[in-house]
Amino acid sequence: MRAAMTGLGSVCSLGRGTQALWEGIGSGRDGIVPIRRFSTAGIKVKIAGVVPDRNEESQGGIPSWELAVEYAIDACREAWGMAGLDGAGIAPERIALIVGTSLGDHDIPLYQLTESIAARLGIRGPAITISTACSSSTNALGLGLDLLRMGAADVVLAGGTDVLTPIMLSGFNALGVLSAGKCAPFSQPSGTTLGEGAGFAVLETEAHALRRSARSYATLAGYGLSADAFHETSPEPTGSGVARAISGALADAGLSADRIGYINAHGTGTVANDPAEWRALQTVFGGDTSIPLSSTKSIIGHAQGAAGSLETIATVLGMGRQMVPQTLNFTAPRRNGPADPVAGSRPRPHAYRYALCTNSAFGGANAAVVLGTPGEADPGSHAGYRNKQVYLAGIGGAAAHGLDIDTLLDALENGVPGVTGGFGVGAPLNGGRVPGFSLAEILPGVDPRGQDPSARFLTAAAGLALIDAGLGVKRTRRDRIGLVMGVNRVSEESRNDLQASISANGLPLLSATAFSRMVLNAPVGNCSKLLALGGPLSTISIGEGSGLAALVYAADLLRNREDADAMVAGGLDEAYAGSEYPRLGEGAFCAVLTASPPQSETPGIRAAGWGMAGPGRLASAFSAALAMADIPETAIECVFGSRISGILEAVPRIEPEAALGYGEAYASAAAFAAATLWLRQGKAETVLVASGAGGSATCAMILTRRMENG
Repeated sequence: MRAAMTGLGSVCSLGRGTQALWEGIGSGRDGIVPIRRFSTAGIKVKIAGVVPDRNEESQGGIPSWELAVEYAIDACREAWGMAGLDGAGIAPERIALIVGTSLGDHDIPLYQLTESIAARLGIRGPAITISTACSSSTNALGLGLDLLRMGAADVVLAGGTDVLTPIMLSGFNALGVLSAGKCAPFSQPSGTTLGEGAGFAVLETEAHALRRSARSYATLAGYGLSADAFHETSPEPTGSGVARAISGALADAGLSADRIGYINAHGTGTVANDPAEWRALQTVFGGDTSIPLSSTKSIIGHAQGAAGSLETIATVLGMGRQMVPQTLNFTAPRRNGPADPVAGSRPRPHAYRYALCTNSAFGGANAAVVLGTPGEADPGSHAGYRNKQVYLAGIGGAAAHGLDIDTLLDALENGVPGVTGGFGVGAPLNGGRVPGFSLAEILPGVDPRGQDPSARFLTAAAGLALIDAGLGVKRTRRDRIGLVMGVNRVSEESRNDLQASISANGLPLLSATAFSRMVLNAPVGNCSKLLALGGPLSTISIGEGSGLAALVYAADLLRNREDADAMVAGGLDEAYAGSEYPRLGEGAFCAVLTASPPQSETPGIRAAGWGMAGPGRLASAFSAALAMADIPETAIECVFGSRISGILEAVPRIEPEAALGYGEAYASAAAFAAATLWLRQGKAETVLVASGAGGSATCAMILTRRMENG
């Protein structure tokens, strides 16, 4: 199934609105100007792609998250209006919002930014944040397609928003990747130019759009994700990770590479990125140099978490005119790059039916989307709805109970009284903190140097889950094992390190290492590198329940795609200062999901069904899970999770956070791990894991020892 893109909205350095975006591209004008909104003292680079009406010194005091919300609201409203959704009679509960962003240098969790946008727009369906740095909004578009395929929404607003901040400029400057002049992808001078803005698209099934006679500007035919498993900030030099994301997108769309008529490249202009991306494209397209390729970053700058959605919108606008955007500032080809990346000052006429947009990011997170012109027949061979069975092969955790997963139930049953009844008294084990451990001892061969606590917790939990699944920890990269994690906050330790470096040396000389960890996916990328996992990679945030949301996302990826054999998924929290919650815990729990039954003596467990719905709508998520599992409600023998109301009130409850401490992301993953142990020990045949108290979304997943539906 493909998604119709019935509305588009943009805010960028060329102005507000898609008309301003295309007029700038069409006239050969860029939006890269001197930065006036804040001081650039001490930094050689003084230019960026700043939204024109927010580039005044007096506006430098507006918090970055407020600007991010403002940009997103404007882009969403334009897309909404273009799609003709006013008066369309679509229930707010059936409208979802997916926001990709990389903002991590402030104290407000990103999911609260998304919740604020949803509240302003009156959206009451799932409001999900994707934060994989500069590939965030590309991933968000793909997740929007998945929600439609899952039936979790009728309409999805998907895209991204990001803001240029003094820390962002200083951080990229410290990494040495900024260009002194305007960015010239695949040419000279090398280096990138930062930007900002927001881009959103209205997605709906083609059948839904047809029923309401909505115009489709393009189709989102498929998407792909991958991990480089290589380095915190630098791309894998051969481009193999990028190639896997592109191949996954093509497979999801049911297309061969020769159907692509234009490529909007990530094209940052940096010494490391451009050659790696070019090698990836040659790998996928067999050295075919006839496909036009260009980089929109030369026109609007690198809009970070919003880059992918803005570049996708520019591509759709060009596709409708049968033109391809140009690459500005190109003088001569750089080594290991295209000879002609649509060089020139104007778009180039070109007839094509399909286009590819690709993006890469810190932590080695790659994403790609395939776009088609309206009316193109769906080949019906893509990965959507392959309906594979999903099995649970292994679990692992690092939390207040320690690292031995088999002691988790003992901790729940003995650590806090009344494990199966609505308890909540007493202090959590070990004050909710993870006991000290040596990562090198539990995962021999894994290098623990340079990790913050978040990365250590996650790597331990994921590694132990792989061992429990019989897959082990290997140094050779495994490209068909992916990693999806629920995370809500950047590491407190890394945040403190960054602030200490600024206090000691000044903003222009901040720590590049600490800065690179100011994205939610930093520990996820670090884990994928240390455990050599190169499959689909993502970081999702919905506040409370983020761990279960990651498990739902991973299960759906595994069920409906062919580019992964296993997915590691779960939730992660690191204790942070200033919490008003008296029982705060920390840690990580992970599960290994597979597309084939585990080969072990452990009784087989299957993820039979799952669902996702808007805040306060757990009953809808539970109904979707029951429908997928094809079982009656009476089959559920036990419920795992905290603060669950409105469903199965008479069924026994187990709440791990009472023993381990409260964690927005990891507690629901701990509930999943406890449910798995419950089934392994034969204490039940079918159980429910649920999260229903968050302000972004609710999730439900049914686990069973039965190997087939029905």
